Amino acid sequence: MKYLEEIYCANLNNHCYVGGFFAPGIDTVWERTDLRSVRNKFYYITKGQCRIKIAGKMYHAVAGDWFYIPCGTVHAYSRTEGCVLEKYWIHFDLYPNLFGLLNLPYKVNAENNQKVLQLFQEFTEASTGNLLTDRLTVKAKVFELLSEYIKLANPQGIHIRDQNDERLEKLLEYINDNLDKNITNDELAGIVPMHLNAFGRYFKEKVGDPPAKYIFAKKMEKVKKLLEESNMPISDIMEKIGIHDASHFCKMFKAYYGMSPKRYREYYRHREECPPPDRI
Repeated sequence: MKYLEEIYCANLNNHCYVGGFFAPGIDTVWERTDLRSVRNKFYYITKGQCRIKIAGKMYHAVAGDWFYIPCGTVHAYSRTEGCVLEKYWIHFDLYPNLFGLLNLPYKVNAENNQKVLQLFQEFTEASTGNLLTDRLTVKAKVFELLSEYIKLANPQGIHIRDQNDERLEKLLEYINDNLDKNITNDELAGIVPMHLNAFGRYFKEKVGDPPAKYIFAKKMEKVKKLLEESNMPISDIMEKIGIHDASHFCKMFKAYYGMSPKRYREYYRHREECPPPDRI
């Protein structure tokens, strides 16, 4: 499923609405039932105890427990009588809803995990600021926390899955295996199979770009990799992406990367001596 993971990560974005640190007094009521949030939630318990119910399952949460509550999931929470409670919390949206495609557990253990604690602390500090840098930091910390949660949830067994992943994976694999050809929308639509107009909308919705733009980008990536990792003549590299006009090929590469293929190969092999181009 490597092609799907590449696509989803390339188009991934998040928006965080609220979050921070919560430490209610011992007599403060903290209890809600039958909630259904329109956003994803993180709860990270750092001290004390509480009860959290997610999708019908009750968890007796203690320090180190980190909960992920997907948007739309029925949940509830309440304090454990006579116990202190301290936790970090975040409400966020994720586009596309990557977590919804991963079948992640609702809870992982992050006890004594200093990196997770530091990320929540840095998120909380940035979330109180009004600068552009604060907003960028908030977005970055949410991504880092997503990554850490996946790591703690056994990343080896987690892969992106959705109802259309098999046909999308088939399309992306076909493109990757046929970059030396002139791949048309008609050809791709026949693989799925789908009506041509419906296919164009489907591909752009899933990948983020029209088929032609995606295919061109993959061809340029392949050329760049061959220039970096091989001594293959540029004429042979052209054939790997189905281009036979050297002048046209050079113009395409230069428009995309800001320098000719020959200049790029020289730059890559002696990059410590040459200033990097603007678009590499």
